[in-house]
Amino acid sequence: MNQYELIERVQQIEQRNTVLEQALSEARDRIAALEGQLLEAEDDLTAARASLRRAMRTVPSP
Repeated sequence: MNQYELIERVQQIEQRNTVLEQALSEARDRIAALEGQLLEAEDDLTAARASLRRAMRTVPSP
C-alpha cells in the first residue's frame, strides 16, 4: 500500500468513526427517552395497583 492509499484509508476510517459516533449519540438519546417512558409507566402501574387495592377494600366480602 502506498502513502496515498494509506491516507485515503485513514480518511475512510475517520468518516466511518464520525458516522458511528453520531449513531451512538442517537442511540444514547433514545435509551434516555425510553428510560423516561419506563419510569412513567412504572409510576402509572404503581398508581393503578394502589387504586385497585382501594377499590377492592370498598367492595364488601360475600
